Amino acid sequence: MSNEMPLTHHLDELRKRMIICAISILLLSGLAFAFYSPISSLFLAPFTPSLHNGATINVNSIYEGFFVKIKLSVLGGIIASLPILLFQLCRFILPGLKSSEKKWVFIIIIVSSILSICSTYLGYAIIFPYVVSFLLTASFVPENINILLNYQQNLSYIISFLMGGIIIFQSPILLTLLLAKNILTRDYLMKNARWFILGIIITSAMVTPPDIFSQLSLSVPLIGCYFICIILAKIMGWGATKC
Repeated sequence: MSNEMPLTHHLDELRKRMIICAISILLLSGLAFAFYSPISSLFLAPFTPSLHNGATINVNSIYEGFFVKIKLSVLGGIIASLPILLFQLCRFILPGLKSSEKKWVFIIIIVSSILSICSTYLGYAIIFPYVVSFLLTASFVPENINILLNYQQNLSYIISFLMGGIIIFQSPILLTLLLAKNILTRDYLMKNARWFILGIIITSAMVTPPDIFSQLSLSVPLIGCYFICIILAKIMGWGATKC
């Protein structure tokens, strides 16, 4: 697909890519539906310590289990389809880009994937289990109170938590792009580093329990990424002066 192709050809190509993406999501959602039990167990694993301490996970209506299964299957299908979706996106946009631009598209995709995997592991394996244990302690829930966790609400909670972490961890890519385009300068970021660090800490505190361990487990990697972006910009000669 070249830049000289008429608009109708571009639209045909876009429709073809979208059909492939839709079919992949549909098929993989069906596969996730078939293997729903291990997928739901995977999302509920961070609640296991609480279940051992007497908490139970419950549904509040006869329809809840059905709708949760559909939603989680579609979500699983979308996640499993991401490599296909990215490949189809690249097939559509790369022919119209210069070779140097193609290189940066691949770099951004790779870095974004790495950051997404790291944030998911950090949230799923470290932060969220601690969040559950912290919020269900006797400090907040008296011993004579039964803990009844709603199935749909808590699945939505962990999914939203992980998705929020992925989005937050994409900020280094945005910062790097702003430096590469000279929209921000290295001097500006260094002079105002304390305010950016404060913003990172506040953001981390908003999505984690009010304890130093969980806040540092999220804020320290982000602060590290902040300074890595500045170092990378210095190496590449970005962000010296504003446009």
